[in-house]
Amino acid sequence: MSDVFEARLRDGGYRRTEQRREVWEAVGRLRHATPDRIASELPGVDTSTVYRALEVLVEVGLITHTHIGHGPPIYHAVDETPHLHLVCQRCGAQSSADVSLATGLLEALLNEHGFAADLDYMSLPGLCAKCRGSR
Repeated sequence: MSDVFEARLRDGGYRRTEQRREVWEAVGRLRHATPDRIASELPGVDTSTVYRALEVLVEVGLITHTHIGHGPPIYHAVDETPHLHLVCQRCGAQSSADVSLATGLLEALLNEHGFAADLDYMSLPGLCAKCRGSR
């Protein structure tokens, strides 16, 4: 993984810094996190540095982000298997689902509208199983 980190930064024209590495590792540990949550994991790294590192890491393709609801973006490591973000509107729980579940939607958007959707950024609001059961 270290080789990938350094190669992506180098290919993007960026230097490898300890702060960028720390941010990248924190995103990997946290799986899905806001910039402030990432910063809270790195007490030795200034919040503005976290934001700048996130921008660079997104640009070089090491992490990605999605907007879940009206809050700040949620960052996560680029995954070999893209996934949908499922967000409970009642309790706020977040989970993932295999993007293959949306195959029909992707095909319909392309065939009917000529639109190639990027589901890496898609979040689906709804109710989780726990909240649906407590109605």
